[in-house]
Amino acid sequence: FVSSSNLSLVYQEGKTKGGFGSYVARNMTFSQFLSFAFPLSITLAVGSSIASIEASSTTVITTDLSASYSFGAWNATLGGGLARDAVVRNTVFASVSGPLGNIAGLTCALERSSVDDPLYSSTNFDETVLRVTLSRSW
Repeated sequence: FVSSSNLSLVYQEGKTKGGFGSYVARNMTFSQFLSFAFPLSITLAVGSSIASIEASSTTVITTDLSASYSFGAWNATLGGGLARDAVVRNTVFASVSGPLGNIAGLTCALERSSVDDPLYSSTNFDETVLRVTLSRSW
């Protein structure tokens, strides 16, 4: 059993010469990784991002969870994420990767994302992405 905990804190400030458009961004993320004696690992990350521009401020809370399982030389991953402020963003993904003999490596990934903005519904969307990658090192 292996466990790893991480905390990341970032502060960023930008000031314009004219004084308009200056901003401050503060990000905090906590992540936890667990790996078991059998070939399963789980990762959870929770974070917040606060951005202030002029007199307005936005806070986004994020949560990501994924699990990976290895079977032989192949690896499968399943996970999802949620980000919330006034807008709700959801993502679910799955991938499988492994060798194609000694010829190449293959990765197949499927991702489904959606955005729901109650103020600007014209920017709402649902998206599906399929990626297939063949790779070879020499």
